[in-house]
Amino acid sequence: MPFNGIVNIAKQDFMMGVHQQDDLYALALYTQDQVLGPDTFIYTNIGELVAEGYQPGGIVLQGQRVDLTTNAETLQAVATMNFQDPVWQSVSFQGVIAAMLYNKSKDNAAISILDFGGPQNNSNGPFTIELSKLENGLVQIK
Repeated sequence: MPFNGIVNIAKQDFMMGVHQQDDLYALALYTQDQVLGPDTFIYTNIGELVAEGYQPGGIVLQGQRVDLTTNAETLQAVATMNFQDPVWQSVSFQGVIAAMLYNKSKDNAAISILDFGGPQNNSNGPFTIELSKLENGLVQIK
C-alpha cells in the first residue's frame, strides 16, 4: 500500500515559498510496482502506468484552488490545495493504485501521494479522478 498524503520535502518547500499558484502541476498514475512514500522528493517513472492512452508524466492539472478554513471550536486553520477533476479521455489499464501530484515548474518536485485504496481498472474510455470529492483537498497543511 502506498503512502497517502503530503510528502516530507513538500512541507519544507511550502514554508520556503517554492510552490506558487502559477506553477505547472501534474498528476501521474502508478501501479503496484511504485516506490512512492513520505520521502519521495521528485517525480519518478518507477512503477508509473504504461498503457495505451496514457502519457508518461501523467496529466497537467487545471483550475488550482487554494482555501483556508478555520474550525470554529478549535480555531485551528487548515490550508488546502485542489484542482479540477483530471480526465484521461481514452485509456485502458489494470491495477492503478496511486497518483502523485508534482510540480513540473520546480524540477518535478513531488508534493503529495494519493492512495486509491485498491486497484483501479479502466477499459478504453474516460478515466476521471474526482479530486472535487476529496474532503481535505489533494494537499492539506494544518
